[in-house]
Formats: sequence, C-alpha cells, structure tokens
Amino acid sequence: MIIGTIILGWMGFGGSNHKVTIQNSRSSTKKWKLVIIVGILMIVSGLSLFANHFPGQGFNDPYSGLGFSLAFIGIFVLLIGRFGRWWSRD
Repeated sequence: MIIGTIILGWMGFGGSNHKVTIQNSRSSTKKWKLVIIVGILMIVSGLSLFANHFPGQGFNDPYSGLGFSLAFIGIFVLLIGRFGRWWSRD
C-alpha cells in the first residue's frame, strides 16, 4: 500500500501542488567513498587470509576459501563504489 501511494503521488494523483526540491549535498559522495574503502579493506583482508592459509592445505582449508571469496566479493564492492562515485559526480 505504501509503494502504491508513492507511485500515485509521483504520477500526480495526490491532490497537492507541493514542489519538492532536492538540495545537492556531499553525503552521496562520502557514501560512495565509504563503499570504496570497505571494498579495499575486503580485498586486503581476503588476500591476507588467503595467503596465510593456502600454503598449508590449499583449498582444503576453509579459511583459504573464505579469504579468496572475500577478496573476490571485495572486487565487486570496489567496482560498485567507483561506479556510484562516478554516477553521483558533479
């Protein structure tokens, strides 16, 4: 019901003539910088975890798989953060 109300409000079926203006704030760029930092931390910690546990047992050690997965997901988080920063640029 809430989503339907929002959609109808966007289409102009609310009966009000209020104009909403969005002020440009820097919080969106800070948000994307935070996502980029989290992605870099995921990559570094994942590679560190992978490098410490892989030589012993290879992929039989669950921590080496966790480190590899964390670094792999961190790459995507980093790319999403860079895209978001590019998208919200001035």
